[in-house]
Amino acid sequence: MDGNTLQRTLSEKISHLFEMVRAEDGRKLTVKQAVALIREAGAEVSESHLSELRRGVKDNPTIRVLEALAGVFQVPVAYLLRDEPDVVALVDSRLELREAMRQAKVLHISHAPDAGMSSNQQIEINRFLTRLIRDDVVKPAANDRGAR
Repeated sequence: MDGNTLQRTLSEKISHLFEMVRAEDGRKLTVKQAVALIREAGAEVSESHLSELRRGVKDNPTIRVLEALAGVFQVPVAYLLRDEPDVVALVDSRLELREAMRQAKVLHISHAPDAGMSSNQQIEINRFLTRLIRDDVVKPAANDRGAR
């Protein structure tokens, strides 16, 4: 995907987050779970309002709800607030990397994603790492507690 052609509505972005981000048990996060996490973060939103935002029925959340939603999904609030293709592409590349890591049971990759690099450079590194993981080039480390 070209970072210059990515434009999404708020509802598309929220739906994409629900598709890409997993709960601790590995399942897709439900609206109910997201609302509980948003409330824990100090914002107030109902399940019906979040569902309406996700479906595009409403597009007028408060900044506090957007900040809490961004926190729940661990994305910058700019992803939800603005229609900037570079931000969308960068967040997408991070989400894809995070999902590839989850599927491969990779807990951590040591790299500095923001070390003075441009968004395009960060996107390319994230995509490269995602391809490595998905192509089984990088294998999860074996648990060596019992391997002695």
